[in-house]
Amino acid sequence: MRPSDPRRPPFSRRTEWPRETNPWSVAVEQARSLGREFIDLSDANISRLMPPLNPELIQRALSDSSVLRYEPSAFGCDGARRVIASYYQRRGLEICAENILLMASTSEAYGHLFRLLADPGDEILVPTPSYPLFDHLADLADLKLVPYALGYDGTWHLPSGNIEARVTERTRAIILVSPNNPTGSVFDRAERARVITLARDRGLALISDEVFADYTLGPESHETASLIGQPNVLCFSLNGLSKSAGLPQIKAGWIAVSGPSEFVDEATARLEIVLDAHLSVSAPAQAVLSTVLPGIDPWQESLRGRIAENRAQLDRALAGSPARRRHSAGGWSAIVELPALRGDEAWALQLLEGHEILGQPGYLFDLLDRPCLVLSLILPPETFQEGVRRLAEGVVAGSS
Repeated sequence: MRPSDPRRPPFSRRTEWPRETNPWSVAVEQARSLGREFIDLSDANISRLMPPLNPELIQRALSDSSVLRYEPSAFGCDGARRVIASYYQRRGLEICAENILLMASTSEAYGHLFRLLADPGDEILVPTPSYPLFDHLADLADLKLVPYALGYDGTWHLPSGNIEARVTERTRAIILVSPNNPTGSVFDRAERARVITLARDRGLALISDEVFADYTLGPESHETASLIGQPNVLCFSLNGLSKSAGLPQIKAGWIAVSGPSEFVDEATARLEIVLDAHLSVSAPAQAVLSTVLPGIDPWQESLRGRIAENRAQLDRALAGSPARRRHSAGGWSAIVELPALRGDEAWALQLLEGHEILGQPGYLFDLLDRPCLVLSLILPPETFQEGVRRLAEGVVAGSS
């Protein structure tokens, strides 16, 4: 239906998103505009917080004359795809380079997969809590997101019957985020088998977001977190340079397609047309990927060491306070439970105003069972140590 003003452009309903700013965001912008000094414990900009992965090597890749040639390929160049296949092989995962498809980002990958798998009005199952990304991508594809809840009882788990009850005749795919952001949860073997069996029996696809799979903890591993190479159901595993190499600015991501050969062949044939229409991954991005991915292990080990150090510092700071860190199996985030004296946004505002620290309120990630803050574990350890000292001090003061 046309608007009452005939001169108004016909904007689509799918982009009629709310644009109100929440009180927490207003307070953060006001503090920044006033030049106030505070420690941003939510900062997860890896390109600013970690020393870059071999800048000389990256510069050399970008200055190679090959990046000036236009050689379009729907799936990306063969060399880059082979490098990604080798990256997985080093992690105990086997996949053919032919089943690896390059694009600019995992967000773009979601958009392509939503259109590949579902028609307008169809449903995609998505975990909650999770990172606030999927709503906009689903709206742009005219799809409905159906949440399935992760449970927490000291560890994260998939409650019995929870995901099965959410499947309807319009369900087309299930999204897994492994490790989840921000919960850091990874399905155990039994939960993973449940989801695979459900998808197989109901004719569903799996979309497995594995961007944090290199940052699992303890007995978990990239192999545990990934669905690459599983043979029973069509699965799309997403990853990219943003988290694996700390290079979000390079804009290089990929989909690895696994499953029964006839489904894989059909999916890649359709995606070839979709990707050929976009050709979004650039020659410079592919050159950097091919150059840096074989040597990322030492850089990742350094980052894992920083995450472990900051996690230990957080636990020490919170010891004896009324706050506590939730269990995690991986990722870059920590969830801190706060006393239920006020909501998490009120806690965040109080800590910003009174103790000059910034943490993200849990409700932004659908953490709704009790007040929480979400912190980034990739800050420089000395900055993080001071920040969590203030956090513990502020929680104690705010609880008295």
